[in-house]
Amino acid sequence: MPSRRAAVSLTPALVLLLAAACRNDATRGSPPAGSAPPAATAPAAPPAQGTDGSGPAAQAPATAPSSATGEPIPAVTDRAAPVSGISAPLTDAQIAGVADALNSGEIEQAKVARTKSTNKDVTAFASMMIEHHGQAQKQQPALGEGEAVSPLSMHLADESKQTVDKLNQAEGKDFDRQYIQAQVDGHQQALDTLTRELLPNAKSPELKRYLQKLQPRIEQHLARARTLSGKLAGTSPDTSPARSASR
Repeated sequence: MPSRRAAVSLTPALVLLLAAACRNDATRGSPPAGSAPPAATAPAAPPAQGTDGSGPAAQAPATAPSSATGEPIPAVTDRAAPVSGISAPLTDAQIAGVADALNSGEIEQAKVARTKSTNKDVTAFASMMIEHHGQAQKQQPALGEGEAVSPLSMHLADESKQTVDKLNQAEGKDFDRQYIQAQVDGHQQALDTLTRELLPNAKSPELKRYLQKLQPRIEQHLARARTLSGKLAGTSPDTSPARSASR
């Protein structure tokens, strides 16, 4: 009976093979031991609506990559604001208005000086101011530019009014010194204004020629005022040439 023994001896081996095969089939589709099951994927959320419900809300600007220091660099969301405070060039009518303010201021201050001063040099200077600035003022209508107000002309008119108010409160030698010092300061300011603001911006040839004729007259007045200032103070007058500012 050798064949029956062989069959009986082979049966345990076959059983072991079949059991191993079943185990392999059971573990083939399972995740490795100790691993977490895959997370469920949530459905995409619908886009947020705007406050009026008309459409998607505006998205917040993205943050740019981090800088070398590790701080996030915010995204640029707008252009830089334009620089403000730069005054526009004066028009010819505004330039004529500034020239009139300068002339009017000198005339008003000179009228006070002729009334209050007893110093012949001071009254002579005041008379010259009324004559020269009066002539310049009378020439302006012939330019045909008219006159327009500007911040500069308003500032000059306000300064002149303040000077007149101070002069009305002064008396005697103190008045003379204050008036002549005001003429030094005022004519230097007039010269600076002429060379920095008026001449560079004047477009009309007639207006430019008018301003060019004013410049040597203003320089003459400034030199005379400096001489009188030194004389009234009992010191040597400042004989340096008038400072002509340029742009």
